Amino acid sequence: MLSSYGIMAEEKDAFADFGGFVGDKRSEVNLADYICEYCAEVHEWEFLIDTHLGLLDKDNYHFGNYTGVEGDGLFFSGNIKMQDGEGGYWKTAFQNVGLDSTAVQSAYGIKGSYGFKLDYLNIPVRKYDRLVTPFVNPGSNILVLGNNWSRSDNAMLFNNASYSPFSLGTDWDRLGISFNATGNTNFEFNSSYQRLEKEGVREFSSTQMLSATYLPFPVDQVTEDFGASIDYSAEKWYASFAVKISRFDNQFDSVTYETPFTPLVAGSDYASLATAPDNLATKLILNARYYYAPKSSVKIRYSKSKLTQDEEFLPYTTNLNLFTALPQGNLNGEVDTSDLTFLLQHWFSSEWSFMAKYRNRDRDNKTEQLLFQPVVTDLYIASPLVNLPYDFSKESVTARIDYHPFPNHLLSLTYSSDEKTRNYQTVHKTTEDGFTGKYRATLSEELVLMIKAQQFDRDG
Repeated sequence: MLSSYGIMAEEKDAFADFGGFVGDKRSEVNLADYICEYCAEVHEWEFLIDTHLGLLDKDNYHFGNYTGVEGDGLFFSGNIKMQDGEGGYWKTAFQNVGLDSTAVQSAYGIKGSYGFKLDYLNIPVRKYDRLVTPFVNPGSNILVLGNNWSRSDNAMLFNNASYSPFSLGTDWDRLGISFNATGNTNFEFNSSYQRLEKEGVREFSSTQMLSATYLPFPVDQVTEDFGASIDYSAEKWYASFAVKISRFDNQFDSVTYETPFTPLVAGSDYASLATAPDNLATKLILNARYYYAPKSSVKIRYSKSKLTQDEEFLPYTTNLNLFTALPQGNLNGEVDTSDLTFLLQHWFSSEWSFMAKYRNRDRDNKTEQLLFQPVVTDLYIASPLVNLPYDFSKESVTARIDYHPFPNHLLSLTYSSDEKTRNYQTVHKTTEDGFTGKYRATLSEELVLMIKAQQFDRDG
């Protein structure tokens, strides 16, 4: 085979047999002595490094998000590549090493056999560097005022106390690792792991009636995602089993701050805010398809997941004069979901085909229903509230028969049915079923004719 890329090494023998080297002297020719003139030369090692010298003044914090260019000094970028004739490879690329936006990507493996990848990235998110706050410890989860801070209704505007400077921004560190293996079998394995850490200070605000407080809110969070799957492929079969796990961990479960204004009632000198709670999600997925005839197949997909959250409740208020007992120590929340799909596609002939689909989705919220007695802005007790652990169930059936009387002409008749059940909603249950008829003809490249008619019954 001869192409614009020249003659591949494994094709030299075939080329020699068909006109390259024929005759009685064929056995005396050593093909290794002949070099392909147009074939790309394989270099086992390639190395490239760039060196950068940055000189910046001190007013570069708001140079832009995700730049990482915040100071003077050296930083490096480059890449390294290695490959061999057996399909083995190793390649690494790095950027901005020495800055807060360092990025490294590396891959190692054997083509068609296995592969390992690593991805590391620093993402500096910068907004403002010359901000001030009445709190002496910005970025802490317990914010306190200075000793010389004087509370008043106009404290933020006219207070003569010294403010504490701080910079608004966060640092994101992302690490990703993946591995895949195929080999010479019908199986393929894939796995991945990603960890994202966020640290810094972000903006937030809190109110107490008509007074608003701008808070340097601390950020210290970790999100981890893991996934793995096993795939099987054959002439008529395809099957896959996968698992996914996601975990969120917040180092600060709350932020408590000292109110910089005159307390409106006794005991409202401090206030607390809850942060995003820790949670865990797991999911299992099964996917399979079987081709029992040309263009005809049966497919099934099923997934099952569980979401949990058991973060401890904060007290209703920090005002001890308004103390009220909580219904329990934590939410102990749990939501189970499932999704089942069954699909049949069958061709009776080149003119007739049939499709049937069934799907059932269910969200089972097992969180307990509780009675809460909220306290509004640490000032007064409000009317009791009840949480509504929302869940639902959806079931649908679809069947369609298609007829192609002529090329570019289609007649189809579809029956569909949907039933939905919801808890703690105004509409509890709805049903819908009916028929759809359609005729479509492609008369030319510019003209398509379609006639469609429907008849449905709906109830709720």
